[in-house]
Amino acid sequence: MMIGTNKTSKMTTKRFLFVLGVSVVLYLLPEIFFHNAMLYIVGGSVGGTLKEILGAFGSKPNDSLVFLVWFILLVGIVFLYYWLQNRLLKYLTILVAFGLLYVVDFIIFEMLPDDFQGYYFITGISILSKSLTLSLILYFEERNNKKATK
Repeated sequence: MMIGTNKTSKMTTKRFLFVLGVSVVLYLLPEIFFHNAMLYIVGGSVGGTLKEILGAFGSKPNDSLVFLVWFILLVGIVFLYYWLQNRLLKYLTILVAFGLLYVVDFIIFEMLPDDFQGYYFITGISILSKSLTLSLILYFEERNNKKATK
């Protein structure tokens, strides 16, 4: 019994590392070829839309409120991913989560002082953290599916 569990654990680890590697590449490629392009596109579309929606309900919202709503939206998408049974919808929610994870960049850059010089270090940290988060989302889904089939 222990041998089968160990083999399953190794396969899960390999899949996790594969997903982590793919997600690092997917987050890294736009950064290499189009410096901060995805950050501006996602930040402008999601952050700008949230600012307009929140602004319609009252005064001008600050960045912290927008980031909080963005984070709550991301958590909601992740829970939706776990709840859905349709494979196509699951893939679409993962793509949305992939984009919404750019909130990590904004939170990291917001915490830094204005004169911070380690841009490439921070970019690497944000790419790794987004990739790790996405990989963990997929890992826990796979782990839950294996528990359900046993």
